[in-house]
Amino acid sequence: SSQAVTLRQGWNPFRRYFTTERNKPAAMRFSCTFCAVIMAIAFGNVADSAGSTCNSDNNSTGSTLVQVRKSMGKAAVIDTGTQEGDSRFLMQATFGPTRSSLAAKQGKNFVDWMLDQMNTTKFPMESHREYYRMHVNLPFKPVLMPRFEVRGVAEEGSRWHRYAITVSDKGLTVSISGPADARTLVVAGVQRGYIDPTSKGGQCTNVKPPKGKGCNAASEARCVKSQWRTPGYCKQTCFDLGYAHPGDDCSGGWAQFVENDFNGYICKADAKVGGMILMGTDEECSSGHIAMLNPAIHLTPKEAAAVGHGVFESVNFLPDVLFLKSSAQDLNNTHYVEHGGSHYMPEPRMKLRENTIKRPAGISLRSGGCL
Repeated sequence: SSQAVTLRQGWNPFRRYFTTERNKPAAMRFSCTFCAVIMAIAFGNVADSAGSTCNSDNNSTGSTLVQVRKSMGKAAVIDTGTQEGDSRFLMQATFGPTRSSLAAKQGKNFVDWMLDQMNTTKFPMESHREYYRMHVNLPFKPVLMPRFEVRGVAEEGSRWHRYAITVSDKGLTVSISGPADARTLVVAGVQRGYIDPTSKGGQCTNVKPPKGKGCNAASEARCVKSQWRTPGYCKQTCFDLGYAHPGDDCSGGWAQFVENDFNGYICKADAKVGGMILMGTDEECSSGHIAMLNPAIHLTPKEAAAVGHGVFESVNFLPDVLFLKSSAQDLNNTHYVEHGGSHYMPEPRMKLRENTIKRPAGISLRSGGCL
């Protein structure tokens, strides 16, 4: 037919360009299947008008590829009343069929099922945004968030950590100074406990791999692979780069700072006790790297006697973090708490107002801060 001729004429330029010009780069040569899909999208209306049809079994009397849209559209509105049909419908209308959802659909047509789902008495409305805001606990950075509020340390849900350096500290200043019996670790002006004089650390071996350029070729890609970690290649070099072999402390320990002051910046931090941290002497962290393990918060006897207490809970995937289970006003003036024989300090987290549909915050963003 004339329509078929039009279709062939429209298709020829695609075929010549993408399939017959072998001198084209590989990236310019498309498969015939891909081009057929393009043809179906671009010329579907021409084929539809040629009289091709699809029956209830989705068998096409015309081009199958070109008829995909009509086939899917027709199948989407047929309520067969069978379990197979209900399963297909639930795959399109929900996250997927279950035994209970199939039982609920049985005996109902599409319209009745959808009206039942919109019954707010049976299924109360919920808000993803409201749920998210109730459970989110984002870090608070005053410089980047001048109009946001910080969650109070005595409020339910406040977060406390056992490690001295946090991920949010990256790029901030760090200093170690003070008398020999109370060497303070300070990050961006906030004390993070004291240096533990018993933290000795050690030196590691630097066994070279049998092939390659030795430990001079060490990198993240090599240091984290089992081919290097299992035989223990280049332990010291990998540690100095910030990619320690499991269980290694090649730093010499924090005791090295008992007599030596330090002033620099946090370049890297893993948020766990024993995680890797890198400190540098310049803000860009381009020189003077010192690799250490993230220490647990260490207090002097005087500080330890003044810690607060509260009712906390934890989660398995954050072993060095606690969350305040219920408000405790006596923690407002507390810098540290003791729990299970370890010391924790609060980590500033963003506070969000409730601002739900039923109870909107009712403040101006311009004058009252962020919601």
